Amino acid sequence: MREFVIATRTLIDEEGEGALSIRRIAEIAGYHNSTIFLYFKDLDALLALVSIGYLSEYNSSLASLSQKRLSALRYFYEIWESFCLNVFQHIELSRRFFYGKYRDKLTQFFILYYHIFPEERKAYTELIGKMYFGQDIASRSLSILRPLIGRKDCKVTEENAEILNSLIVALLDSMLSKSLLPEETDASRLSAYFMIRLHFLIDA
Repeated sequence: MREFVIATRTLIDEEGEGALSIRRIAEIAGYHNSTIFLYFKDLDALLALVSIGYLSEYNSSLASLSQKRLSALRYFYEIWESFCLNVFQHIELSRRFFYGKYRDKLTQFFILYYHIFPEERKAYTELIGKMYFGQDIASRSLSILRPLIGRKDCKVTEENAEILNSLIVALLDSMLSKSLLPEETDASRLSAYFMIRLHFLIDA
């Protein structure tokens, strides 16, 4: 499995996601096409694992955040900003991972990935760890949104938390699907575009 993940990443890095195929991946890994299906249900399952490797900058940012003592609101914004800076570098893979076929099975893929690549796993606080290994993007987002309930510097309440969360998840979905994507490809500017709207939704 490790060899197939590495081969897939090599193909993406050298030729782009458009070059992906079971045949090409198997060729780079040095196996017959059919061997891939002994380990992965389909190409989407393989790409789900590969996508986690592309979250390495985000992974490291979360480990650094875990060493800081911040308010829940600061954690919320810094987690989202580091997430956006990473995923907007890999829009197609990120959309496939967080909104694709296996969007509600993320925890399983994270656990499997760090079993295969234990050297990449970082240490987090309980809050950040729960978020990072969340089952889907909605539950991940909600886990860092709920600690904001009742704060005077934001508008999150018990009554509107679910609504706000659904709007945040929909905003990310629309940007990753490019239906609400500005004429911009720079990850830092796309992140800023997202964060402005996130502040609008959350700040009091």
